[in-house]
Amino acid sequence: MGPNHAERMRGLSSVLPKFPGRLTADSSDGNVVITLPMNAKLLDSASLNQLVCTAANARVPGNKPPGRVPVTLVGQSVRVGPMVCGGNNNAFPVVEPSPSGTQQSGPDPSDTGSVGGTSGPAG
Repeated sequence: MGPNHAERMRGLSSVLPKFPGRLTADSSDGNVVITLPMNAKLLDSASLNQLVCTAANARVPGNKPPGRVPVTLVGQSVRVGPMVCGGNNNAFPVVEPSPSGTQQSGPDPSDTGSVGGTSGPAG
């Protein structure tokens, strides 16, 4: 329905399109799932940002700060996310850290075909 009169007076507006039906938001344990009456991938970036950041800034069970609330959009069996609301109210994909032990911190010592090594003069 967009911002009410008091919200518009504070400068808030909406960029959301007219949806062909009702959308719902379900929250639990610090996560939000928004169900759309359309394919979730058809949203433009401004609408996606508004939905993710509005949901993340609502009262979500789990007491996480808004920038740590994962929001997933679902519509017509298509999922977008999870995403979080970052600086300037822009939505970003949640990046999971790689499992420990699988990330190399430097060059592979078993790689004998590397260029520019320091093993001495070529002969």
